[in-house]
Amino acid sequence: MITFDIHNGVRETLNSYNTYVIPSMNGSELEIQKREKLNYFPLDELTFKDAPNYYEVSYEELEKYVKEFYLQVLSKLDPNEIYNKLIGTCLTSDERTDSFAKRHIFCAWLKIYTDIDTNEMGTGVNGKLIKLDIPEFIYSILEKVIRENINDMKGFTSLKALYVYEQSEKLETDLKFVTDKDEYTEYTYMINLLKNDAYRIEYEYKNKNKNNGYSKKYPKLKG
Repeated sequence: MITFDIHNGVRETLNSYNTYVIPSMNGSELEIQKREKLNYFPLDELTFKDAPNYYEVSYEELEKYVKEFYLQVLSKLDPNEIYNKLIGTCLTSDERTDSFAKRHIFCAWLKIYTDIDTNEMGTGVNGKLIKLDIPEFIYSILEKVIRENINDMKGFTSLKALYVYEQSEKLETDLKFVTDKDEYTEYTYMINLLKNDAYRIEYEYKNKNKNNGYSKKYPKLKG
């Protein structure tokens, strides 16, 4: 998946991709379509108000926005399901690359739960397409917000491990209603596979070099 902001004009270079736009609550995506004549699909699941420019707000305001976006939008979505919808596509929003964007938070959320990296693209010298960095401090803020809103980590420290383990629990609930022998065996196999995967992820998370964690360096903020 590739992301970009609508202002930098990379859409022409990426015209071989289907493009999803994260709608804003103020309807600004309609102006995007009119201005750039884009062929895109509104990603209604992520509809939310525009993010503030992180050079113009305090850290507390930044964290508050991430928390609102997570609680009102991301916490209601399944990371794997939404990613499968976006495989091989572009994602954009009406916030600039050098600012704070809904797509940046969304990509950090995907990374936390799936380890999938998303490429943020922009235009460099002579309009050449270049890869940009998604602000790393977003990962730390988002992880903090998610952990504060989980009642039970079930013994895990890794959010991804917890997510995978909870997938196995959902299958165990469904298993109660399975009567076919072959289907029961398949469910049991998947449950054990997911649980083992969760424990493996947890082990790797705990043993990961601490210096390889997400950056906790923040941009210069107001206040």
